[in-house]
Amino acid sequence: HPDLEYAVIARSFNQPRGIRVLSFNLGKALSTPKGLADEVLLPGDELFVFGYGIEGQRQFLLSPVVDQLKNYSSQQTPAMVVNVEGGVAEPGTYPLTPGMKVSDLVNAAGGLKETAQVQVAEISRQTITDGNRRIDHEMVYLSDILAGNTDADATLQQYDTLVIQSDPRWTERYTVELSGEVRFPGVYRWL
Repeated sequence: HPDLEYAVIARSFNQPRGIRVLSFNLGKALSTPKGLADEVLLPGDELFVFGYGIEGQRQFLLSPVVDQLKNYSSQQTPAMVVNVEGGVAEPGTYPLTPGMKVSDLVNAAGGLKETAQVQVAEISRQTITDGNRRIDHEMVYLSDILAGNTDADATLQQYDTLVIQSDPRWTERYTVELSGEVRFPGVYRWL
């Protein structure tokens, strides 16, 4: 079934940047035709709708868009891309859309994994000042963002990387199977 929270339109232009990427909530667009979330498609637009549970699908479908954004970049105009790593369904590089927030990037990546540490995450941001590159780190409180606190939902910039750690209390379920000449053969949980 389709992801109704996140869909993408890639719009081509005959301008220096060549492409503009918009994201929108497909569920809201379908439930309210001609509403704010219902983006008008133009000739030449590419519409990307993603499914759940198809590993690597988002990165596969969006890689030509991301590559095009990178190809039109320079030192003066960095590529309009952001990265997410760690506890999301589809980590990777995504188009940076106008006004994109941390919650938007999490939605773009298919949501949080059940192993995700939902208290805090970190944004790593590259800045170049007078030819010197610097990386700053900003903590964001995912728990506040998930609770709907819009003030906690930071706006992203080009080449930001959002890192969501795994909860250290979470353990994978490991099993061992006993078979053969044993009294109680079967599958048992093992820590």
